[in-house]
Amino acid sequence: MTSTVRRDGEHAVAGDREGAAPDEHLQHARDLDAVNRDAERCRREIAEIERLLLAGHPDVEGLCMSLSDWSAELRLIEQENQLNKAKPPPDG
Repeated sequence: MTSTVRRDGEHAVAGDREGAAPDEHLQHARDLDAVNRDAERCRREIAEIERLLLAGHPDVEGLCMSLSDWSAELRLIEQENQLNKAKPPPDG
């Protein structure tokens, strides 16, 4: 089981919903170029996995796990992108 140290010093385990604020991983915005690069990498990885599956690669289980992971990563990145677009520009 994975655990991390929360801001209050307590350990939070994976699945501990009380241990993390909603979307806590998205609170530190990255620049749009970095977000777009990461999203494009996910799309390339997904396309390659799909190609391997369609070509009859024998490790179907492993490829499906990878496809699930990259798809989840892409969803997180797209969510981050939407939150960044919704934020007002910083005062300068």
